Amino acid sequence: MTLVNSKIQNNYDLCHFICLTRVNDGVTVLKKEVHQMEIKEMRTAINWTQKEFADAVGVATETFNRWERNTEGRKPHHSFQKAIVRIYEREMKKGA
Repeated sequence: MTLVNSKIQNNYDLCHFICLTRVNDGVTVLKKEVHQMEIKEMRTAINWTQKEFADAVGVATETFNRWERNTEGRKPHHSFQKAIVRIYEREMKKGA
């Protein structure tokens, strides 16, 4: 992968560059929608199965699978996108 910003050193930094911004009170806000490839990249970066991530987000494994594959044009609701990013962020911090 070619990194477009020299400050990006790993997947965690990439997620912040693409997906997140912080506001003054420390709340994480999505900059844009999280796409299926980003969902899969976040999941594989923390070495979780689709079932593990689906359980953590609170959806069926089949639903999570559809989100990753973008089956039938399905994408997660904004609240689920935020949950995906927060779980990824938490797990990356554990590994740091």
